[in-house]
Amino acid sequence: MIIMKKLINILAVLVVLCTAGAASAQVGSRNLAFPYQVLDTCYYYNVWTTPTEIDFPSDGIVALKSVDTGGTNNLTFTTAEIASFAYPARLTVQLADVTANDSLVCTSATLEGYDQFGKKVRETISTLVDATPQVTNNVFRRLTAVSAIGCSDGTDATDALVVALSSFVGLGVKVRTDADVEMACLRIAANTSYDCATDPGIATAVTLYDSTTPAKSYTFDMAQTVFDGAAGVDDTTVCFRIVPSFK
Repeated sequence: MIIMKKLINILAVLVVLCTAGAASAQVGSRNLAFPYQVLDTCYYYNVWTTPTEIDFPSDGIVALKSVDTGGTNNLTFTTAEIASFAYPARLTVQLADVTANDSLVCTSATLEGYDQFGKKVRETISTLVDATPQVTNNVFRRLTAVSAIGCSDGTDATDALVVALSSFVGLGVKVRTDADVEMACLRIAANTSYDCATDPGIATAVTLYDSTTPAKSYTFDMAQTVFDGAAGVDDTTVCFRIVPSFK
């Protein structure tokens, strides 16, 4: 009887130790659930604002290739003709005719790369017409390949197919409501002060999940006049504070 009681006590201790060990293996700093996260991000906002000026790889231009090719109608960008960029954005694709003496066209242009969440994406834009910008649906974080077909031959070295950052900046977070973007501020006055968007302004500029075109989702449109009545200014710093909500 005494031996039996001792065995029962030993088994009880073993059960407690095993249970505690399993629990401690499952709980740690990497899997604790926090009530909220605060994400502060700043970008140096840079867009191509003057189509008559082509300065690659700056002024927001992330890919550039001449269409003055001596009759070659299909283009493939080399790696040297594609640049990295500092933040995710939808991209503007445009034929630039700096001297305005041609009528440039391309049947289509195809961009490949990775979106703001690291997913590999490919997008084709049809019917590019001289000096008429088109904006990708995808928010690109990295561009790996650009090609075009059916392009008319330019007559100047400055006739080019340009890919540039648009005003649609990727938030990098799948926000559920515009209220998740708690702050959007533009650094001004020689970096000594900020213009911050109000809540209604943020709601105007933020694109949440777009069920029609999901690739367009989770962006902030810097072209909206939300920074103290003004749009985002090229060559300035924009900062976001995002506090993702939970369902």
